[in-house]
Amino acid sequence: MTGQRAGRPAAPSRSARIDVTTHREEPVVAKEARVKEEIVVRKEADQRTETVRDTVRQSEVKVVDNQADKPAVPSGPTRKP
Repeated sequence: MTGQRAGRPAAPSRSARIDVTTHREEPVVAKEARVKEEIVVRKEADQRTETVRDTVRQSEVKVVDNQADKPAVPSGPTRKP
């Protein structure tokens, strides 16, 4: 091969065989955990009682009747006419 100035097309060469070896790169990525420092974390239990007073704007109450599926049993003595 011969070098030529840029901007001019290269003249065809009679020896047209060019051997090029290609290589491919594969990155090897691996992470490994390492201890850098250690810290101690503590939690202290604290208990307190507060009385809160405020005006309630809306209240919702859900009542679930667990006795609906059971037969009615009189709670007191029954009278016969």
